[in-house]
Amino acid sequence: MNAWEHHIKFLNEEAGNGKKVGVVFGMMEDRPISEIFSKLDKRVVIYICRVKNTPLPPVDVTAKIANKYGLTYKTFPDGPNRALEVAKEDGCDTILCSGGFFLCGEILKNYPTRIV
Repeated sequence: MNAWEHHIKFLNEEAGNGKKVGVVFGMMEDRPISEIFSKLDKRVVIYICRVKNTPLPPVDVTAKIANKYGLTYKTFPDGPNRALEVAKEDGCDTILCSGGFFLCGEILKNYPTRIV
């Protein structure tokens, strides 16, 4: 089972348990975006973003795929940090930031981590 299969299972369970779930998402076009989006619970909100100066596609490319599967989404062409802030402002109980190294690396610049 790949990582996204685990992510989808977890996100769908969270949404099914009545939690507000958001995904801060930015992924290369050659990855299985359609496959991922087709399996997500319609209650999961996708915060689609792009990281400047990277090969990630424009947000409208990913938004078209989200729209195809009837997902709720918001777009953030200027990066994932604002997307994460909006997901928190929207009251998401669970937020997954994933899709690729460019996205995660950009978020980690502003959110210090700690290994426990």
